Amino acid sequence: MITSYPDGSLVSVAMATYNGEKFVKEQIESVLNQSYHDIELVIGDDCSTDNTFQIIKEFGLRDDRIRFFQNSVNLGFLKNFEKIITQCKGKYIALCDQDDIWYPNHIDRLLQPFSDKEVLLSGANAQVVGADNKELGFSVLDMLNVKSIPRTEQEFSFFLLHRNLFQGAASIIDCRLLQYALPIPHGVFFHDWWFSLCATAYGSVAYSDECVLNYRQHGSNQTENKSFQVVKRIVNFFQEGKDAKEKNDVLRQNEMLQSFLNTFCAKSGCRHDMQVVRDAISYYKNYDHFSSFPYFLRHYNCIYRNTNFFIKILRVIKRLLYIIRN
Repeated sequence: MITSYPDGSLVSVAMATYNGEKFVKEQIESVLNQSYHDIELVIGDDCSTDNTFQIIKEFGLRDDRIRFFQNSVNLGFLKNFEKIITQCKGKYIALCDQDDIWYPNHIDRLLQPFSDKEVLLSGANAQVVGADNKELGFSVLDMLNVKSIPRTEQEFSFFLLHRNLFQGAASIIDCRLLQYALPIPHGVFFHDWWFSLCATAYGSVAYSDECVLNYRQHGSNQTENKSFQVVKRIVNFFQEGKDAKEKNDVLRQNEMLQSFLNTFCAKSGCRHDMQVVRDAISYYKNYDHFSSFPYFLRHYNCIYRNTNFFIKILRVIKRLLYIIRN
């Protein structure tokens, strides 16, 4: 058990499911077998067409810590998660995917930073595994190519305007965050990124590079698989066809930051410097113009948290090629 926070605080585990019959049983078992026992598991199934909901019902009949429902219509990943979260009763809410495997100390470890009352979101790293649950030799931090974690509130706030460090499946939020983060506005595509932005706006966040779960990659995850073979990676890095995906990512980024600005610009108590947010929005609006390049160079180390010179040169060349081609 953790020693830095008193026992007895209910932790709600919010699990979203959809056609996950192959892996959901293993994930539910890993949640129920946590070293922290004061939990409830709230499962929302988004109209699965396989046996996922039947598996959930069988668990629910055997364990009264489980509450579950099935949507009458398919809401999509984001709105389904939002619905589940609103039905959670705990002081803390742990976000949960259907196909990972939590380590027994997952909740214990993520609860520790909440001894600081300013913390509204706690996150950690995850070990990447294949469909067979065998380790692939790298973690989520490796996937993101992040070599140093932001250490101050200001660094975290700026970093999270540009990149998402918090994987929902490896995060716990304080229920106080919901008053700022819900409802999730139009223009937000990733609930975990949105929660982390809101947490830095009205409190602080904590992140550990310790792995707290096995994050399964099997071709159907919401996050795309990454290639870590050097030659393939370099070839993919410069492929002209990647421009369309990058342009779409930039548009999404701009929409999310604009949603953040619209939501919190006029609200009291927000810690974000909105001029910094506006500058970031301007950067993405002008992403395909040379006018964005000075911002890219000036803030490179803060955005990427990686000082590897070779990778930096590759990114600089890629950005220039993107600007020229667009």
